[in-house]
Amino acid sequence: MTRSLAIAKKKASKNAQKTHLAESKDEDNAALEEALREAKEENEKRVRDTNQFMTMKKLMQGQAHQIRDLRKRLEAYESHDEADYKSED
Repeated sequence: MTRSLAIAKKKASKNAQKTHLAESKDEDNAALEEALREAKEENEKRVRDTNQFMTMKKLMQGQAHQIRDLRKRLEAYESHDEADYKSED
């Protein structure tokens, strides 16, 4: 009986160690994920602050504005063309 009790204690001790190791790994993983997230944010900020990025962003905003204007102009012609197409049928 004492032998089975000793075996049970060893198993419990091993399970406790495994649980402790798993918790430790989870904490390490969480810390690494947080450090990675912070590094990514810092890198993105560094990129956003470069002249090249700001110039590209301005260019793209100007092009987006130009596309919106062209779509509005095209819409006026398309609605007119659709009315002509229906009247021909």
